[in-house]
Amino acid sequence: MCAGLFACAAAGNPATFGNVPDAAADAPTTGIPSTATEAGIGDALAPSSDTSEMEPYDASEMEPYDASEIEPYDASEIEPYDAVSSVPEASTGADASQDATVAENGDAATADATAVDAVTEEQGDDGGSDAGTVTGGDATVEAGSAMDATATVDAVAVVDAATDAASPPPSGDGASEAAACGGCGIGFTCGSGGYCVSSTGVPAFGHVYVIVMEEQSLSAIQGSSSAPYINTLIASYALATNYTTPYHPSLPNYLELTSGGTQGVACDCAPGGTPTCSLGSSVCDPLLSNCNCPQSVTNLGDELDTAGLSWREYAEGMGAPCDLTGADGGADFAPSHVPFLYYDDVYTASGRCVEHVRDYGDFPADLAAGSYVFAMISPNTCHDMQTLCTANTVLQGDDWLSINVPAILATAGFASGGRDALFIVWEEAGTDIGIPPMPLIVVSPLARATTTSASYTHDSLLATIEDGLGVPRLGNSAGVAPIADVWK
Repeated sequence: MCAGLFACAAAGNPATFGNVPDAAADAPTTGIPSTATEAGIGDALAPSSDTSEMEPYDASEMEPYDASEIEPYDASEIEPYDAVSSVPEASTGADASQDATVAENGDAATADATAVDAVTEEQGDDGGSDAGTVTGGDATVEAGSAMDATATVDAVAVVDAATDAASPPPSGDGASEAAACGGCGIGFTCGSGGYCVSSTGVPAFGHVYVIVMEEQSLSAIQGSSSAPYINTLIASYALATNYTTPYHPSLPNYLELTSGGTQGVACDCAPGGTPTCSLGSSVCDPLLSNCNCPQSVTNLGDELDTAGLSWREYAEGMGAPCDLTGADGGADFAPSHVPFLYYDDVYTASGRCVEHVRDYGDFPADLAAGSYVFAMISPNTCHDMQTLCTANTVLQGDDWLSINVPAILATAGFASGGRDALFIVWEEAGTDIGIPPMPLIVVSPLARATTTSASYTHDSLLATIEDGLGVPRLGNSAGVAPIADVWK
């Protein structure tokens, strides 16, 4: 029978063993007589040098070969052959059992060949060699002085298994990781955690959500009784305790987070229209901000579009898509918290702006449908902790998060084995003196319950999002390390 990768040869022809080389072709020729005369057996083969006088060979005059008359070969009496220690460097061998089926003149005879450990070549000083060969329909077996027998039969020999000992199997860890990852996209490899990672150690995200809060330092949030929900997230996921920004007021930070630079903006100027801000004069007053400052710069939305990744920014209180004034006329809606309104190639392209810059009321349906790979969420100024709308700005923001975040965490991407990530970040630490840290919370099934004291900025977060979604770095984000020390 023929099995495995091999096909049976036609009767009287050699078996074809895939990529196994022809042993007869590979056998060494040094020291082997090329003629019968050189071997000293010429006279025994023929009475004269004229082979035409020889009578034709008549196989029918021979008695059928009876394999049952031969005692079974006992391999247990032979010490196992160690191909690795016997043959330097390029030695090959295999520990395998081999069944050979031999058929002659219609009669079947079966020989058990259980002692074939390896086929090797060893050259001695005298040029001699030991070789196992199968040629045409003749099978010749040599085993040194221990066996001196030659049988000529019509045979087909089938090798069931052969292993190249010089090629070690794949690492068990690598094989399990490949199975766990199920294949990674361009720019990602299977990491030790069983998920795809970028060259910087950032996971390949399925969806990314960013909620931007306002003007609170880490000390105002961590451990605060006014932020019970936020602190449950901190206890369960990752917290960066040295996340800072030197910029004030809000808009420069939003531009940094979405384009890799403040673009020279130092105030909460207005989006759209003709630029009227003279950044070197008091026209761009950080408090009055009575000028327009649209930006002609490549932004994260551009890179996501180029990569074919869907995205939206959601602004609570905006009302109609791409509205600069808000549904309430600006009472709680702040356009300076909606950075994509400031990019010319978004805002001036009406269809693009309507598609990408939406009221937060559209978010629940989009979330349920899983429609957008990247979503940036800007709560209104009451819910983002900027404006005192109740007796406690921190508590009013914590309440909003406790109502809105669970819906995100209930999606499949946050279940065990999911690859989604939610970043809750504060754009600045308020009016505190100096540059105090503000919170950054990383919520993901891929994140450890940990804290990191590494120094991070908005550029670090942008770099993390870019690396995790496989898009190029923008501006200042190209020169910083991403947040890579919080993942499992």
